[in-house]
Amino acid sequence: MNPPAQDPTAERLAAGLLTAFFALFGWFTLWQGGVALKGKSSATSFVDGHAGMLVAGFAFIVATLGVALLLRSFKANRPAYCIGGAVVLVPPLVFVLLHA
Repeated sequence: MNPPAQDPTAERLAAGLLTAFFALFGWFTLWQGGVALKGKSSATSFVDGHAGMLVAGFAFIVATLGVALLLRSFKANRPAYCIGGAVVLVPPLVFVLLHA
């Protein structure tokens, strides 16, 4: 007797939320030109320039990993992974190059 097949809905939901959150965070950081951070002393500092771009880049890398997890749940082939990664990474790269 075969075990019942697992439903990948929860995995897809988690991967989709991960992708959406980090992609939006990356775009928010790019549009602001950086990100504001608040420390334990309640002092707020704004991280911009190369460090701000690094934060946005990290967010887009995590969003790309979320796309890979989402595509894995659909058992996609290798070209789908490349297209999914390009859809997430190319627009912010073009945005940065045009606004530099």
